[in-house]
Amino acid sequence: MKILLTLLLAIGLGIQANAQIFLGFSADDIVAKKRSQRALYETYTQTDDGLTSVFGFIFDSYMTENYYYAISIYGAVGGNEKRGGYGLAMFGLGYNYPLTRTLYFDTNFMIGSGGGGYLDAGGGAVEHFQYGFQYFVTNRWFVEAGVGHLRYNPNLFSTPIYTLGVGYRNLRFLVDRKGKSND
Repeated sequence: MKILLTLLLAIGLGIQANAQIFLGFSADDIVAKKRSQRALYETYTQTDDGLTSVFGFIFDSYMTENYYYAISIYGAVGGNEKRGGYGLAMFGLGYNYPLTRTLYFDTNFMIGSGGGGYLDAGGGAVEHFQYGFQYFVTNRWFVEAGVGHLRYNPNLFSTPIYTLGVGYRNLRFLVDRKGKSND
């Protein structure tokens, strides 16, 4: 048994020492980057025909410890019978700052396109600004609440928004050679 463990250790050390030759990178080249996935429910309070609600997903990829870029998709889940085809797709930048170990301030600005559901959205260009708080119930899972504003240009439709959601944050591992990522 001692010989077998010694042999496995020698093989392991040999593979680790030669990993850069075989793989083209070493363990020192591997970096961890944060990312979050969020499921959100938003309510629009000022529409042409009462409340409208959407459900969507936001995918955040962190560029630094606090700054991220995001993509999002939303679709109508509430409102009158005409809103069934309403949807949004956006991308943008955000900032996430820890206030305590479990409470974070989050803000983002996104642009994109949307429309449908008989909403007067013009050409569909949309701006979305939001800020709120994320509370981590575990080291990865969080709940969030926020407020913001949605506006279709040129000023055809504009409404305050209120958001509730859940999210999950994890790390992705990338090969980074001299500060340049291969992701």
